[in-house]
Amino acid sequence: MCDPAFVCSSGSCRVDPASRWNVVLEHLEVESTAYNGAAWDIGGGAPDPVVGIRVGSDEASEQRTAGADDVFTVDYDGGATATNQRADDIQTYLGFLVYDEDVTDYEFIGWCSYQDIDDAVFNEDTQTLVCPVDETTRNSGFTLTWHLERY
Repeated sequence: MCDPAFVCSSGSCRVDPASRWNVVLEHLEVESTAYNGAAWDIGGGAPDPVVGIRVGSDEASEQRTAGADDVFTVDYDGGATATNQRADDIQTYLGFLVYDEDVTDYEFIGWCSYQDIDDAVFNEDTQTLVCPVDETTRNSGFTLTWHLERY
């Protein structure tokens, strides 16, 4: 017998593609400098990180966290950031974009995504995404822990 968000397929439990899930952020760590070694803010200050989540495609509208002021690490309170998302959309594409929220705009910190997510990720265990520094894509690097929970 499978849990409610799963269906039996070929003798095993698989995530129900129509089941609904929340993407929950746990912790973010941003590199101390941008990809080119520059400080985040004038005078060498820490960034004001904001995380955007896209589900289904890289062109989907983002659901964003509130900004955190002048920090390299953020602990989230466990509240869902992207809520009521279909499992098949999450499996197709799950992208995380991190920005430095400045006074007039958002400065890009980094972007990494998953495609073809395995059913095992829907077990609600913590996942760790290490998005490396990459000068060619201007990724400044971050590490994000997150998990899925049933809606």
